[in-house]
Amino acid sequence: MKRILIVTLLALLAFPVAAQAKELAWAKVCGAAGCTEIKRPSMELTGGGDGIWDRAPTAGPWYSVELHVREGDRAAGHWTVWFASESRMLALRNEAGLLVWDRVEPDALSAFRAVTAGIEPFPADARGAPPFARTQQDGTAKSLAMAAPGFLVAIGVAGAVAFVRRRRSG
Repeated sequence: MKRILIVTLLALLAFPVAAQAKELAWAKVCGAAGCTEIKRPSMELTGGGDGIWDRAPTAGPWYSVELHVREGDRAAGHWTVWFASESRMLALRNEAGLLVWDRVEPDALSAFRAVTAGIEPFPADARGAPPFARTQQDGTAKSLAMAAPGFLVAIGVAGAVAFVRRRRSG
C-alpha cells in the first residue's frame, strides 16, 4: 500500500497510451541561487525512495525538484519532490495528498546527486522548506522535560491529600 505512489508514477511512465509512451521529459531543480532545467533526466529520479514512509529528518539543506512527464510531444503531468541532501530523504505528496518522507534508494540517490551537482541548496529555514522534524531548539522537548517533575509532584500531593481526607472521614 505504501508503494502505491511510486508504482503509480512508474505506471504513468511505463504504459504506452495510443502508441505513445509517457516519459520523463525534463526536471526543474531549484536551490538557493535559482532554478536549473535538466533535459531528459535519469528515470531513476522517478524511483525515489523505498516506499516506507519515515519520520521527517532534522532540518538541513534541501532542493525542490519538479519532474515533468510528456506523452509524445505534449505535456502529460508533473509533480514536485523535496530532496534533503544530508539526510538522503525525499518529501513528496502521497496518494492521499499528504506530505510524507521517504528514504532515497541508492540508484535514485545517485540520480538526485547528479541533477543537484553544482547547485547550492536552500538553507533549512528557507521559505517553502518541507516540514522537517522539530529539534530541541524549538523548546517543546525542553518544556516538557521541565514540566514533568512538577506534574508528578502535583499528582503526589493530590493523592496524599485525598488519602488524609479519607482516613479522617472514615
